[in-house]
Order: sequence, then C-alpha cells, then structure tokens
Amino acid sequence: RFPEYEKSLYANMLQNQAIGFNFFFELKNDIEYGRAVLNQFLTTKIETIEKIEFAYTPSPSNRYLDDETAFNVYIEYTDVLKKKCIIGVLVNYTENGYKLKTGSKEALALKNAKSRYNLVTTNCGVFEKESYSVLPTDTYRQLWKTQLLGERILFKDEDTFSRFTLLVLSPEGNTSFKQTCNEYSKLLIQTKDKLKQINFEDFIGSCQTNSTNEESKDWSNYLAERYLVK
Repeated sequence: RFPEYEKSLYANMLQNQAIGFNFFFELKNDIEYGRAVLNQFLTTKIETIEKIEFAYTPSPSNRYLDDETAFNVYIEYTDVLKKKCIIGVLVNYTENGYKLKTGSKEALALKNAKSRYNLVTTNCGVFEKESYSVLPTDTYRQLWKTQLLGERILFKDEDTFSRFTLLVLSPEGNTSFKQTCNEYSKLLIQTKDKLKQINFEDFIGSCQTNSTNEESKDWSNYLAERYLVK
C-alpha cells in the first residue's frame, strides 16, 4: 500500500501512523481479542469485527471529503443490536494542531461556504451551530475533519452503516491535547457514541487485562514498556 519511502511514516516511530499500527496490529490479528479490548470503552458493545485497516481513506475520495483525510485506524463492526457501525481512530502523541498552507486547496475550501467541509458540517446534525466558526481553526481542525470523514461515510453509505464513533487515543500526560478534546466535545450536540477519549494507559491496560495467550500478553507488555512512563 505504501510503495514509496515516506520519512514521516518509516523513520519516525512516534508518528501517529506508526503508533496506530502498533496499538491495533494484534487486535487485527485476533479479532476476538480486539472485540474484548474495544468493548471496555463502547456504550453499545461489539458482537463481531469485520475489518480493521491502517492509514485508511475511503475511495474514491471525491465521494467523501475529496481530500486526503485519513483515519489512523479504521474499524467496521456489527454491534449487539445487529447494526453495522464504524470507528475511526485518531492517535495523538505529542503533535500540536497543524498550520494551514496559504493558498492550498484545503485553505481555499475552508473559506468556501459550499465546500464539502462546510456542507457536511451544517448538514450532519452533529455540531452546535455556534461552533462552525471555530471548528476549522488550527486547534480543532484535525479532530473536526476526522469526524467529518466518518459522518460523510454514514451519509453516503447509509444503507450499510448506522453509527460512527471517533475514538481519540492520547497519553494521559498530553494534558494540552486532553484539554483540546474536552473543549471539542462541547462543540458537539451530543457525544454519546460520537466521541470516545481514551488514554494510552487505559487502552494498554485493557490489552493486558484481556490477553488470553502468550502472544497477546507479550505484545501488550511491549506496548506498556514502549509507551508508558514507568
């Protein structure tokens, strides 16, 4: 899937893409294990997991947000109510909000009231109307666009999917991003099943608690050793 060398992906193992892969690799390898780990955090529980993908953008892109917005991890599952749902995972380790490039396609689209970003924001019924002006700012833009991608999938594939959840993973010690998430949650009309904030410590704890064999135990211990402060 990635035939060309990309420094941020292959040379920075603390990059979001690498962490997302490390955190969910064993869950993809053993979907029953993945179901047990994720059910620790979801209100409506998973019955079966059908797909886990990494660095995922649905295609064709012009059907969705018409850009390169991607989930660090993408999960399709059927819940206990027999509804097909999706989870989009956004990992944040130490990164701050990114700056817009003046004159870029994204910058121009954000200023266009009829752009895909703004139309989805006003039509999806997820965001408080008063939030429209602050969502595109550097502080919230990454969270907002990731949420928009999930909501756009729900709209375009409404015959398939019933619910989208944005699952945000960050370490407990990243207090600035935790505050950003708390502020962002207040911009949503309701957060139940729309936004789940999980810290590394709790996620890895669930991986350790639910491990059922030596492979998953070794892997979850590796995560704890690599990513948690002793």
